[in-house]
Amino acid sequence: MILVWESFKSLNQTRTYSEVRANPISYSEIMAWSILTDTILTPKEIYILKLLDNSFLVHLAKQSKE
Repeated sequence: MILVWESFKSLNQTRTYSEVRANPISYSEIMAWSILTDTILTPKEIYILKLLDNSFLVHLAKQSKE
């Protein structure tokens, strides 16, 4: 699980933003990051990473409404 968390933190630093919100981390971004860092994630780890990303985006959306 530490690998997934560290991967998320690294990918989160490269996240793109639109005018109104943060964009989700795409599978192509995960693939490029994986190649560039020589980090292999299993499908289950990618699934968990995407869940973390979704939770992060929901959190940001709630903060912006406050």
